[in-house]
Amino acid sequence: MQFGMHSGPVLGVLAVALALGSSCDSCGGGGGGGGGGSWLVGRDGLMLNVATTPGQARPYGLRTRRDLTDIVCRGEFEAWVVGQAGTLLTTSDGGATWIEAALGTTETLRGVAVAEQGTAYAVGDAGIFFRSVDHGHHWQALPAGPVAWTAVATRDDGGAALLTAIDGSLWRFDGTTAAATRVYAGDGTSLNAVALDGPGMVAIAVGDNGLMIESRDGGLTWNRLPLGTTRSLRDLWLLQGAGRVVAVGEAGVIVDWRMGAPAAGARIDELLPAALSLRGIHLETGGHGMIVGDAGWAFMTHDAGLTWTRLDLRETRDILAVDALEVGPHL
Repeated sequence: MQFGMHSGPVLGVLAVALALGSSCDSCGGGGGGGGGGSWLVGRDGLMLNVATTPGQARPYGLRTRRDLTDIVCRGEFEAWVVGQAGTLLTTSDGGATWIEAALGTTETLRGVAVAEQGTAYAVGDAGIFFRSVDHGHHWQALPAGPVAWTAVATRDDGGAALLTAIDGSLWRFDGTTAAATRVYAGDGTSLNAVALDGPGMVAIAVGDNGLMIESRDGGLTWNRLPLGTTRSLRDLWLLQGAGRVVAVGEAGVIVDWRMGAPAAGARIDELLPAALSLRGIHLETGGHGMIVGDAGWAFMTHDAGLTWTRLDLRETRDILAVDALEVGPHL
């Protein structure tokens, strides 16, 4: 199945500046006007900046109660956040100020991805799909897909993107032909996240009921991996240099699979009660990283996810995603 992606008019001239003000002067870390470290987003406009050391959090008041569902960072200064009611925020000064793009939709955006060379994608409910070719300064609305999207990933050059859907299908968008093709039909089990390596050849997607699928040809064909868990998986990280995949999800499950080894032998741990989920993961160069989830739960690693230490962020809202402003490429 394929659907054409005839671009609409350019949208999203950056329109609304959102003033940032810390709501907690004693929380430490982060600094008063943006900075590096990890950035966490979640329910009711939650945004936190967490310093890598010593792992303290500083809230940022975005003056919005909309859920923020995903974040992607590039380099030391640029980040993009998406969420409810067509929310798309961007910063180019390390989080000191955020600008809202006017996308002309009230649907919830679920995923955002940015390539090293500046092409960006945002996807969400009702099949909404946006693309920017100028570092997110302007966005084009592409014709809505036939399914509700849950996540998106792109390769370093931005020339292709992978989109996961709530019906379990996975689609590959070709930037040259401007068309998206269904490359995995699925069985109705929701796919929730997808990761793609820099060259765009190795891809992993995860979903409900312990679903994990793998592609070694740029997303053209997929194989299901039999994991030793039926917990729903919400997010994942592909460690390109180490040949590892770390996925997180329901009951605080962490699945650590070394690619090439039998998937059934992946290391599996559970850190949370069954009613709670881990929903986001980020691993930085140097081995630092975070996992985040429901009711403000968060954990930090300094050894690329081999061990995790709980962080008390003094937060009870669900944290839905995490990324980091940093020098150099991600793992």
